[in-house]
Amino acid sequence: MAVYYCTDAQVTTLLPATLAGTDLASEAERNVLLRAPAKNWVDSVFPNLAPFPGTAAGSGYLVNQSAHAAGDTTVTIDGGSGTPAAGDYFRIEGHNSWYKVTAWSSPTLSYTWVDSYRSGVETTTTGAMAILLDNSEIEFGTPNILQQAAIWWARALAYQILRNSPTAEEAKVAFDQARSLLQIGTDGLARARPWPYRADAWDASLADDPWSPAYVNLVR
Repeated sequence: MAVYYCTDAQVTTLLPATLAGTDLASEAERNVLLRAPAKNWVDSVFPNLAPFPGTAAGSGYLVNQSAHAAGDTTVTIDGGSGTPAAGDYFRIEGHNSWYKVTAWSSPTLSYTWVDSYRSGVETTTTGAMAILLDNSEIEFGTPNILQQAAIWWARALAYQILRNSPTAEEAKVAFDQARSLLQIGTDGLARARPWPYRADAWDASLADDPWSPAYVNLVR
C-alpha cells in the first residue's frame, strides 16, 4: 500500500461537492493524480529527510504510565483512537528521538528506538532514551506541517485539472500556500523544520539535532 502524506478526505474538503464525471471522480484517480504527486513534491524539497513516516492510524494517544523509565521498550497508553501498527513511527512530547512500533496490544505499546541520527537507519533493541512522562502526547506518523503542505499541493493540482488550466487562480493560491508552509527558498529547498530539535528535551543529550545534510532517511 502506498504511503501518502495526507488522506483523500483532507484533499477533497475544499473541492467541489461532486466530482462525478471528472478525471478525479474516484479515490483511485485522486491517489494517482493528486496524493502521489503531492508526496513526491514534499520529498523533493526535503532531499535529505524524505521519505517521511506515513500517516498512521493511531491518533490522540497519551502516555498513561507514571513509572516509565529510560530503557523501557513498552509503555501503557490511552485516550486515542485508531490502531497503531507495527512499523509506525512515533515521537513523544518533550523528546527529540523517534521510535518504531513493534507491537500493539491495548493498552500496551511496544517499541524500539530508531537510530536515525547516527550511522544509518536502524531499528535497534534499545529502548527509550529517557523517561516518558505520564500524560505526554504521542505523535504518530507524518508531522502536521507536512500533511498540510501535501494537502494544499494536491488541491492545487486538482484545480488545474478541474479548471483545465495550468494557471487557474485557485491552483495558484493553493500552490502558494503549500510553498509558504514549508518556507520554500529561491533554491527550491524547504526551510521549515518538520521535527524541531529541542535543546531542553528530556533526551537532548542523547539525540542529535537532525537538521543537517548528513541526516538519513526514515523508511517505513
